[in-house]
Amino acid sequence: MPVQQTQFFLSSAVPDSRNEGNTLYSVALDPNLRVPENAKSARCFVHSATIPYTFPNIDSTNNALIVDAGGSSTTIYLDVGVYSLGDMQTAINAKVNAYLHTAGDALLVDSSGNANFCTLTPDNQHNRVKITFNHLGTGCSFEKAASTMAPVLGFTQLAGYAEPVFTVSDASPFTVNVTVNTDSGPSTQILTLSNGSYTKSQLVTQMNSALNIATTGTITSFLSDVTVTPSAYVPGDYVVQYVLGQGTGVPSAVFSAGQDTAVQSVFGGSTAAVRATRWTGQGPTHTASDAAQVDKVTEVGIAAPGLTHGAYSTDGTATLSTLARFQVQGAPGSNLVFAPDQVLKSNVDHLIGTSVQTVSLALVDQHGVQLSTLLGEHWSVILVLEVET
Repeated sequence: MPVQQTQFFLSSAVPDSRNEGNTLYSVALDPNLRVPENAKSARCFVHSATIPYTFPNIDSTNNALIVDAGGSSTTIYLDVGVYSLGDMQTAINAKVNAYLHTAGDALLVDSSGNANFCTLTPDNQHNRVKITFNHLGTGCSFEKAASTMAPVLGFTQLAGYAEPVFTVSDASPFTVNVTVNTDSGPSTQILTLSNGSYTKSQLVTQMNSALNIATTGTITSFLSDVTVTPSAYVPGDYVVQYVLGQGTGVPSAVFSAGQDTAVQSVFGGSTAAVRATRWTGQGPTHTASDAAQVDKVTEVGIAAPGLTHGAYSTDGTATLSTLARFQVQGAPGSNLVFAPDQVLKSNVDHLIGTSVQTVSLALVDQHGVQLSTLLGEHWSVILVLEVET
């Protein structure tokens, strides 16, 4: 049985009409294409296509993020575009510093002067994104609806970097014994901290002041330093190391023997950092609760609305017009080339005995939803109508 193929070389650069984003265009056929009434069957397929990888994963619907920086909160907006995870990190950091600059606040930069409000890294083992805030007092309000970028990164919770604190209350008091050695000989001083929350510097100041008073000025520096560091293994846990200021000689002061549990729960270890259970805080690193949606478009479909019907999208709903679909591969800015070894032919018997006046093509995502824009780029398709008589 004879088969006749009619090829259409179509491009969004030279259409009769197209949408603003160049993702839907139509070409009028002159003369019209007549499909014979005696045709036994008719099929349509995409022979090949070239599509620029410029469809945004960040647009006006998901580009807002509430950030805490410079002692206040503000909403930053990423420009519409195609972003990798690293691109998002760069853009967020730049937008935060632009806000701080306008507000007259100090910029958030690393030792080389590069913007570093946050660092975004993939957690490939769990298919999640991690965010690390590089400065105390900073964070993101992912839990708020106005942070439309939160689902892109997979976060649903408030995340930030707050300095850890040690809290004393009636329900959780703290008393520690210190052995002091002065010219008068050894003695034990009982230090009880007042209710309240203490940062590490406040704790050092409070302890030194209390012992200084208790020893009538003999001991001026009981603690010279306390370091509190988030655990690298258990989120929310901290390891602490303390350094004695006057641990030997006369005068000297050390934690009294026999109270290791109480001392370690707050001050950690003396020669190495030890888990200290009474410190709480947030940050600096957080793992998203949900999978990221950085790759908003994972498949591109070529649809021919009004010409074909009967195709189905990934989610199982009928798209009525999708002719071909392929995975998005390569880097943003590259060309996606579709040239299958075996084409998928769609039945268009409904065209038999009719006249095709216009051919329309559209780009859709993996759910059959039309893409909004190619950011000024154009795409082309070789479309084939095959008639068997």
